[in-house]
Amino acid sequence: MKQSSPPRIARFLIRLFGGEHDTHHLISDFDEEFRDRVVRKNNSKAKLWYWIQAIKSIPRLIKKSIFWGAVMFKNYIKIAYRNFIRYKMYTSLNILGLAIGLSACILIYLWVKDELSYDTYLSNADRIFRTEQKYITENGSEQWPITSGAFGPTLMDEYPEIINYCRLWRRTYTFKDYRNALQQRDLVVTDNSVFDMFNVQLISGDKSTALKEPDAVVLTPEVAKIFFGTDDVVGKTLPLEWGDDFIDMKVTGVFKPVPHNSHAQFDMLMSTSSFNGQNVLDHFKWNFLYTYVQLEKGTSAKELEPKFSTFLYKHRFSEAELKSRGVTEANIENYLQLKLKPVTAIHLDPCSEWEIGPQGNWASVYMFSSIAVLILIIACINFINLSTARAKKRAKEVGMRKTMGAFSHQLWKQFLSESLIITIISLLISILVVVIVLPYFNELSGKAIDINSLISTSNLLMLFTITTVTGLLSGLYPAFYLTSFSPASVFRGSEFSGHRKSVFRNYLVVAQFVISIALIIGTITIQDQMQYIQNKSLGFDKENVIVIPARNRSVRRNVNAFRKELLLTSKVKSVAVSTNTPGDNLYSDTEFVLDQEDKGINLTYISVDYDFAETYGLNFIAGRNFAREFGSDTAGSTLILNETAVKQYGITPEEILTRKLSGSKVVGVIKDFNFKSLHKEVEPMALIFEPQRVGYISARLMPGDYQDILSSVKNVWNKVNPGQQLDFNFLDERLNMQYEAEIKTNNLFFIFSTLSIFVACLGLFGLAAFTTEERTKEIGIRKVLGASIPSIFTNLIKQLTKWVLVANIIAWPVAYYIMNSWLQDFAYRIDISIWTFAMAGLIALVIAVGTISYQSIKAAISNPSDILKYE
Repeated sequence: MKQSSPPRIARFLIRLFGGEHDTHHLISDFDEEFRDRVVRKNNSKAKLWYWIQAIKSIPRLIKKSIFWGAVMFKNYIKIAYRNFIRYKMYTSLNILGLAIGLSACILIYLWVKDELSYDTYLSNADRIFRTEQKYITENGSEQWPITSGAFGPTLMDEYPEIINYCRLWRRTYTFKDYRNALQQRDLVVTDNSVFDMFNVQLISGDKSTALKEPDAVVLTPEVAKIFFGTDDVVGKTLPLEWGDDFIDMKVTGVFKPVPHNSHAQFDMLMSTSSFNGQNVLDHFKWNFLYTYVQLEKGTSAKELEPKFSTFLYKHRFSEAELKSRGVTEANIENYLQLKLKPVTAIHLDPCSEWEIGPQGNWASVYMFSSIAVLILIIACINFINLSTARAKKRAKEVGMRKTMGAFSHQLWKQFLSESLIITIISLLISILVVVIVLPYFNELSGKAIDINSLISTSNLLMLFTITTVTGLLSGLYPAFYLTSFSPASVFRGSEFSGHRKSVFRNYLVVAQFVISIALIIGTITIQDQMQYIQNKSLGFDKENVIVIPARNRSVRRNVNAFRKELLLTSKVKSVAVSTNTPGDNLYSDTEFVLDQEDKGINLTYISVDYDFAETYGLNFIAGRNFAREFGSDTAGSTLILNETAVKQYGITPEEILTRKLSGSKVVGVIKDFNFKSLHKEVEPMALIFEPQRVGYISARLMPGDYQDILSSVKNVWNKVNPGQQLDFNFLDERLNMQYEAEIKTNNLFFIFSTLSIFVACLGLFGLAAFTTEERTKEIGIRKVLGASIPSIFTNLIKQLTKWVLVANIIAWPVAYYIMNSWLQDFAYRIDISIWTFAMAGLIALVIAVGTISYQSIKAAISNPSDILKYE
């Protein structure tokens, strides 16, 4: 007859809640009583009794489990502490490597989280979208974030799904402060809805009416103190230069500064109603501002977008344009589309041009997230390598403990506890490091990350997760490897015979080199691209040119006198005025139609004077420059085109000089020059002769002592424009500002790459120490048999050389694919040279050999008698 067994689940409960010291005996007692009851009574009642006993035992067993668990944990800590003291170098290298890795990961995590947080603070962020126009041409498509002033109100009128809109129009004006001094400042012209849609919080004033009336402005406390000397300014007036006179703007509110993680930054707002009657915001032709819409709850942006075809057909083009282009309501999407971009996506998915301010990109987020993971992987590899390298020293400990009755799971807990303790210590050190370096990191990255954000619930949870995962990843393999030793094999010494034990360790070292070499290639490529950008010929002479913004009417009115006085100093070669300069973020553009063919092309244009081409060193390939001796050069009706514009019209430079564009005469054709960043190819462009339109004054300086020259410029400025502040910068500096994001990325990439390589070197150093110690007797025997120091040193590092070669084979194609993808964002870019890969491999080899040389040389020059005297 088959013997009955106790309920398995009940036995499991007893084992689960039982302490390790008495569970076995407790279950044996229960099982014996169970069998007696089966004999004396029936089986079902015996099982019921067993269940009752199991449940009754749970509280007592929990207490015992907690007690013995605390005892065991205390024991694990003691053993871990003794091992840390015994193996000081091993412990120090692991803690230092993990601390550096965790510090870098925390900084990158805070940076990435900040990048992902843009505009998420908006109360209706999921329902706010920016309208963007997507232009489709034969050569592809381009999406612009700017629209005309009439888009917002008309969209809200015609589509019930849109319940609110807000327009942002960045402008620059000159004001008089409380000291009667002139100050120029950027502001944003906007609708009163900005308070609700963008969560702008008023400190004083009424948000329901603050920006409804004409000539109304609201300021941040900082700006209020600049203009008034106090932040109690509601109801006061601020003189603003408007045309040829000053008008009084009424301050209707003071608002809290916009959070740093807003894609649109502003500290001064002006009402759109200030432009009533000027026909600036009431048309669909000119694109110059940003329009945001808020959708009704439950409305799908993807479903709404196709409905905008009717809107574009009705409003966006004139009848003549529709006819000339063959556009109908049915096919308008083949020419123009209106897109809705979520406000939270703008920062990391910006348009290539016309953005409201500097934005980020997904590539940087992916890049730095990958670096954080790679640094942690390298630190974990160090831990694993050093743990397995010293396995022989701890093998006898494992064998002895197993012989004394220790279970494998107890040894697992011991080694994982040691790993977690090291990781926790490293985490505490890394937090201290982050607190110290965060201000410098903010300065380097252009962020405003607050250290208090580190102690938020989500961040603490992330730190706990990173620490636990790192500790487990670092300790799992060593725990598995060390607890797999057989006591008998350990005491015989056969567990460590041969070289099979080091194969996995070699794989990990190769992985370290793959990561390090790939990062070195990335660093070299980014630096080469940035040098290429800074040194590439742009088609004009960017050296020795200063750019002075004409900030107010008085400066613009005195520009000719300023020019004349500058040229008299003999330290200035030429002076020009223009509406824009190379490197500007925003340009004007319009369609120019070639006469007799009705062929229009959209051209970016700059209004310039006679001396612009000379000051910037532009090269003519046909025709001439604007000239004072030609009376036919009249304002607004004379053009100079670049090569790209002529090519798009499909005629030669000589032929276009005989034609007109939209009634304007073309007098010259210049070689293409990069007036925008090298992210984009040269676009068709026109220089329009309009000397009366003054946005900037550009002066080409004579070579010499800049301090002396700039002092002369300041003296002339103060003479012609008394009481006006002189602001200027060098043209090459303005151009470099276009690549500010790339320069910051380059700096951060270099720092984190260097840290990852340093962490890898720490592991190599420790591994070399243990490896040479393991081969000490072999080295002594070799020296006794006549081996030279160079031959011993070569023998010790030849294995490392092989690892580096294997790592290069793996790292090169991976690094090429990643960096080639990054370079695609530039219209003008370098070709990744084979020498870049060769240099990266050589650098990795030099770093590796240099890291282990100390241990290798120390072993090679040791005295054989000291090594072998106990054998």
